[in-house]
Amino acid sequence: MDKDNASKAQQITQQIIYGNVGNVISGGSESTINVNIQSHNKESLVNHLKESGLPEEDAREFALIVESEKPLSSEEPFGNGAQNWIASNIRKAADGTWKVGMAVATKVLTEAVLKYYNLK
Repeated sequence: MDKDNASKAQQITQQIIYGNVGNVISGGSESTINVNIQSHNKESLVNHLKESGLPEEDAREFALIVESEKPLSSEEPFGNGAQNWIASNIRKAADGTWKVGMAVATKVLTEAVLKYYNLK
């Protein structure tokens, strides 16, 4: 891809958030992940996951699991239930069911859980 087409393909996003929320930006020249989740607020977790490309049913199911358990550690923010859910559902990112690829889905889920548990 030449420079002109590369610059046309680059997506620019601006988001302004008011209130008591955390804002994390992660990514490189090809992706940016904005995480706006209030600590221990299941609805903000669900909304973020939906906005990131997960269907509402999957977002709610994952949020319910996260709400019901504690992280294993600050380095491993997923509990056993969340780990099992991701392992059985990540194929949805690969087959296009989710509107996000596998690498981004993993990053979105990780960053979301870190913010939910107020670990980041």
